[in-house]
Amino acid sequence: MEFGYWRERENGRLRYFSLKDSVKTGLIDGEQFWDIKEIGDHLIFQSHQRLYSFNKNSGKVTVVVTERNISNLFKVRDRIYYQEAEKGLFLIEDGVGRSFVSNEKIQNKSIIGLFPYNTDKILAVTRDDGIFIITGNQWEALPVE
Repeated sequence: MEFGYWRERENGRLRYFSLKDSVKTGLIDGEQFWDIKEIGDHLIFQSHQRLYSFNKNSGKVTVVVTERNISNLFKVRDRIYYQEAEKGLFLIEDGVGRSFVSNEKIQNKSIIGLFPYNTDKILAVTRDDGIFIITGNQWEALPVE
């Protein structure tokens, strides 16, 4: 029931800054955080059902509220993506999650890794169903043994 960041002081020691009181809606009871990504002036904290975006310049925390469980958080080419169970792959733009690849295309495949591929494509590695290439918002299987 706590999240925040450390900042180094002039003497080399670290000082902890809590962010939990910056969340107007409060944290979900028993909420735990397990992934943090940095992009530009923002830190994105992932819990099981929410993403929290901390603006390092303004000190404000905004909540990217989701309806389903967030399975994974990814950073590819200075963009943040996340997968919501049974909803698809999402992209965070201007602090808001928007659909990137629908679940109709992904078909509930659990994405465990996203990686840059060529200049404008993304390679998606799934837990049990192989590797896929994302071009724009298209989802296509990459035939590999």
